[in-house]
Amino acid sequence: MLTPQTVLVGLGGGLASAVLFYSAARGGLFLKLILFILTPLPAMIAALGWGWVAALAGAISGAIVMAFAATPGFGLGYFLSLGLPLVLVAYLSDLGRAKPDGTGTDWYPAGHVLADLAVYAGLLPIALAAMIGGSFAVLRPDIVPFVKALLERMQQQLGGPPPTDASIDGWANLMIDAMPPTIAGYWLLLIAINLYLAGRVTRASGHLIRDWPDLHRLSFPLWMPLALAVAFALTFLDGTMRLVGSAFAGGFLIAYALMGLAVLHAISKGRVPWLLWFTYAMLLNPAGPYVMIMLSLLGLADPVLRLRDRFVKSGPPPPIPPST
Repeated sequence: MLTPQTVLVGLGGGLASAVLFYSAARGGLFLKLILFILTPLPAMIAALGWGWVAALAGAISGAIVMAFAATPGFGLGYFLSLGLPLVLVAYLSDLGRAKPDGTGTDWYPAGHVLADLAVYAGLLPIALAAMIGGSFAVLRPDIVPFVKALLERMQQQLGGPPPTDASIDGWANLMIDAMPPTIAGYWLLLIAINLYLAGRVTRASGHLIRDWPDLHRLSFPLWMPLALAVAFALTFLDGTMRLVGSAFAGGFLIAYALMGLAVLHAISKGRVPWLLWFTYAMLLNPAGPYVMIMLSLLGLADPVLRLRDRFVKSGPPPPIPPST
């Protein structure tokens, strides 16, 4: 609903996120990391608590502030990477229809919101590549010296022969190929973390625009497996098609990793809680990427194996109430 309060809340959230976005480029490494992770949170709270109008007001105000504080390119980057997707999240989260029996509202499924965000994540690297010349290969002059310095430092610390031109070119090509899926995957992970935190905050304050979904039962639309298969097929091609395929594959795989985390929560709830703590601990150390791959495989397998249904049905019976 368009009200002065809604617009003001959206403006405040957008300005706060823009300040965090700008501050993340300054200060120490740890401070940069924390600010970067929490950048979308104020605007996300406004979006989930006051709707898409507040999200749009925040997106516009944040982009304007970034354009004047830094450069117009930063303003456009803020709008595309943080402003516009929050408008999409707020709009989709507010979609719902009354149940036929009149007992409540059927809301747009949370899994479908995540699937739509995965598509948006795949579009971001493609748009970025178009802005810099159509391919991330234009960054090679900056990547090659970085790779050379990194390999030389590793050679000094670990020993062995010095890096050759062929090995430097190989690692540089690998970094260039990894950019689209990495950008898409980390963006989706960042948005998902803030979406969960903002949902908790707005729910606790009583401003959440919809009912809280059952995240243990997160499910994707039927087109997701086919979309992932097509994205993987495109990675075997060359040029633009490879870039497109790898970008969407990165977003879809992180979405399935989050699905795998939901499956893990469901099957370990009340049974093996240590498994969750162990998984989260592993995600925060250098083995994190391998754990994400395992979670993606778990998320992909669940619709076929129906692990959540099996564990819920075969779980221990409820405790017998004490006799009076």
